[in-house]
Amino acid sequence: MDVQHVVAIENKWFEVMKNTALFVYEFDPRDFNLQDEIAGYYISDKDQKPINKIIISNIFDEIFNRK
Repeated sequence: MDVQHVVAIENKWFEVMKNTALFVYEFDPRDFNLQDEIAGYYISDKDQKPINKIIISNIFDEIFNRK
């Protein structure tokens, strides 16, 4: 079996995550520069406004449906 994702969560956080919505904001990548390649951090020196917002209401469904 080829595994693409691994998530480790402490048991005490399960209920919190199950009942939490996640807001994902998408930005235009043109004004961002890679700050840390290993961590995957990108930064921008300019003010940014989101071009899209995705609300994930069930984090676990989203994780399990990823391929």
